[in-house]
Amino acid sequence: MIYPQLMISMLIMAHVSNGESGVATHFNGNAASGACGYNGVSHSTFPYGNFAAVGGDFWQNGYQCGSCYQITCIGAHSSEGNGCGCTSTPSIKIQIMDQCPECRTDRADVDFDLDTTTKNKISTCDMTNIEFERVSCDYTSNIEIRTKSGTTKWWFGLHVDNVAGNGAISKVSIKSSTVNSWIICSKDGHASFWLCNNGEALPTPNLPFDIKLIDDNNVELIGLGVIKSFVGDQTIDTGIQYTITNNGGSSPSPPPTTSNDGHIIITNSGTLSVWWYAAIVSNSAATISKFEILYKDQTDWFSCTNAGWAWTCSPDVALQLPLTIRLTSSSGDTLISWSFVSNFINQYAWDYGYNF
Repeated sequence: MIYPQLMISMLIMAHVSNGESGVATHFNGNAASGACGYNGVSHSTFPYGNFAAVGGDFWQNGYQCGSCYQITCIGAHSSEGNGCGCTSTPSIKIQIMDQCPECRTDRADVDFDLDTTTKNKISTCDMTNIEFERVSCDYTSNIEIRTKSGTTKWWFGLHVDNVAGNGAISKVSIKSSTVNSWIICSKDGHASFWLCNNGEALPTPNLPFDIKLIDDNNVELIGLGVIKSFVGDQTIDTGIQYTITNNGGSSPSPPPTTSNDGHIIITNSGTLSVWWYAAIVSNSAATISKFEILYKDQTDWFSCTNAGWAWTCSPDVALQLPLTIRLTSSSGDTLISWSFVSNFINQYAWDYGYNF
């Protein structure tokens, strides 16, 4: 017979080998008013109400907001008396949603300040010895952005929500869909939101705007034409999301192979590299007579060949991601989609953002 307490210990022992040691405290948290700037925490979908605050190196001036950890109760902290310990469900996945200025910051003895309801799921103690491990965030819907209250084209800020995979975003850039120059956004000095162009007026404020996200594993996503207004307090579905890889990290999630907005679709085709690119053009309202890629440090156009099954490109100078593609119709009309092809994955489909 295996007794319940022995079973709990066996489950904990099975996890310990993969984690680092720390402690868990708890607080009556409110994600909607936390330092990360979230407008709440979902209880019906991920992270199921489970969140925490951290400090110091784990806070990273707010750049670790959104990261996820598996927290496993090991037992009562030495400061606790007898009578408390781990529950029958000693392990839980949480998301970082707030700052804990008073928490210990040494990674060898890091303090995860769990929301009290979250803490109660794994421990009956006020202070608990834990094992922790960075894991993927399990969001299944698209990434959303929320325009900062008071936002205009003269001062533009935004929040980023529901990021799967690594969860933590390290870089945000935006730009008008009519130009090629990205505007850098930063959280420096204001961890709860991203402020673009150092708080100054946006150059070329021609809507719609594209957005580029890079997570802390340096995986890039680009959403085309997603910002259609400079009005504040708007929630915007970006149409993009990271997928969760087997190692708990993230990779770009392919956009749909058809466009709900009637846009042209560009689909990677074959074994691609910086020296050879091929793509299938679909959903075009006009016959395509020319397919060109911007190259040579983004200063010249390379004209690709219509091979029948796809447009194929063999440039004499290595291509640079993300790719900008210019399409010309048989009637001579031209469209350009800037910096939207960000990988060489076969069968990865891209929404071109426009149509003839």
